[in-house]
Amino acid sequence: MILLYAAISFFSGITVVLARMLNAKLAEKIGTIQATVVNYVVGIFFSILMLLLMQPGFSPVPLTNSLPFWSYLGGLLGIVIIMISNYITPRVPAFYITLLVFLGQLTLGILIDWWVSREFSPLKLLGSIFVVAGFLYNLLLDKNAEKEADKRPANNQS
Repeated sequence: MILLYAAISFFSGITVVLARMLNAKLAEKIGTIQATVVNYVVGIFFSILMLLLMQPGFSPVPLTNSLPFWSYLGGLLGIVIIMISNYITPRVPAFYITLLVFLGQLTLGILIDWWVSREFSPLKLLGSIFVVAGFLYNLLLDKNAEKEADKRPANNQS
């Protein structure tokens, strides 16, 4: 069963990067806020469609005090994520933005594990440090490649 969950998680990662790129292209054409609205309108349409297909006897969740305040924050954070992604993605290479998002997720995951369950894994922290080191090393290699490319004389052909 763990292999199924791993495969689904892997596929989820692919769809996140693909969605980020598609949303960023849309934002370049129509604007960041407009692309975010389109993203959520299309998302709600397909969410309702899936709910109708997968839930016989559809019953929407009542927007009452029965749900805690924090349960609505996922949608708000989703909007923030899409808007930031739409703005940043055209300005940062896909590899780096994916790594930076991963590093943010990794950091918050470690903090949440510690905060919620008081579990702290030195090995997870060590793994995170290796990921950061690899990211910084790759960034350094890219900067050096840029400097080398800038030093080369321009090939002017007339």
